Amino acid sequence: MSSAPRPAPRISTDQERAQWAWKAVQRQLPKGYVELVKSVPTMVMGSGLIQTIAFLAEKGKDHHKLLLDQLCDRKQPTQWISELVEMKPQEYRAATEEALACLRWLRHFAAVVNR
Repeated sequence: MSSAPRPAPRISTDQERAQWAWKAVQRQLPKGYVELVKSVPTMVMGSGLIQTIAFLAEKGKDHHKLLLDQLCDRKQPTQWISELVEMKPQEYRAATEEALACLRWLRHFAAVVNR
């Protein structure tokens, strides 16, 4: 009886987010980034994801640009906003929850590496 090799266990979605966030903060973070990444989840929950993306795009400072680039996954902010406004409510909620989950990891890791 031959036993086939078992596939490697798949990592969870949260582990994937953690890996992404860890790589994202492995660089010199611009001044103000840690404070910004701590405050943005409150903005998302209070004003919404679209308004937060627009706010970050409007500010244009290095720490705003970096976080915007990370959240937009290298899409242009206007492209992502266009996609978000066309989403069904449940898709928009899912995109918001995903952004908040990523921000949680960024917030924790940025504080650790920027001591």
